[in-house]
Amino acid sequence: MKNFWISLLVALSLLSFSSLGLSRRNLTTQEIEQMLLKLPVDYSTKGIVAEEVARITVYQLFPIEEYEIRRGLQYFDSEGLTAGELDIVVFERSSGKVVMVGEVKSGSSEAGIRKALQQKERFLEYMKKGLIAKITLQTNPDITFDLSRFAEFKDFRIIGVVGQQHEELLDMTLGLDRRQMNELSRRLKDFQRYRWKSFRKRTGQNINFHTYLRRLGNIDTFDFTSLFEDYNCARAF
Repeated sequence: MKNFWISLLVALSLLSFSSLGLSRRNLTTQEIEQMLLKLPVDYSTKGIVAEEVARITVYQLFPIEEYEIRRGLQYFDSEGLTAGELDIVVFERSSGKVVMVGEVKSGSSEAGIRKALQQKERFLEYMKKGLIAKITLQTNPDITFDLSRFAEFKDFRIIGVVGQQHEELLDMTLGLDRRQMNELSRRLKDFQRYRWKSFRKRTGQNINFHTYLRRLGNIDTFDFTSLFEDYNCARAF
């Protein structure tokens, strides 16, 4: 009888967690790196790597079935001048509303975190005073986002690497320290260049690196759902 009740409690627990979508597992650092290698993104700059790591990390908090995460938005004032940038933005699929904005810092200096806090305050102030005229994607300004989608959000997080002097100022960490982030950036960049050179040698097509990346796809329309399904973490199991 005792074993029966234990089995029942375990079954109910699994059922409850599954119904709440909480039976997801966290990705390992190696899995995140393998996912990043599949993205049509130029990893020449360390900041891009940190932002894509942040996107994948935040997707583990906001399940991809219910949310879409965009990277690299910019907002303009009434004179058409760029007023600021938003590293990652989480949209609820059902309503289209923004539920979270993230400012990502790959460095470990206090000055970098302070700057992120200033960027956060500037965006919130611009929203409050109605100073934003337009929000678009940086990579494709023709893709715009209605300002009403940002009207109700309150969750703005400063995201950075672990082991910082003033880590308490961060709202979220990426699970990598500065050295690990630098090493990840180097590996991603080197592997991309290796694949590009291998492609040119194999096909005889003398195309430049950025043309090669464009042939791999467009990050703005990339299907992250299939990417997560490959690692059995986009759905409860």
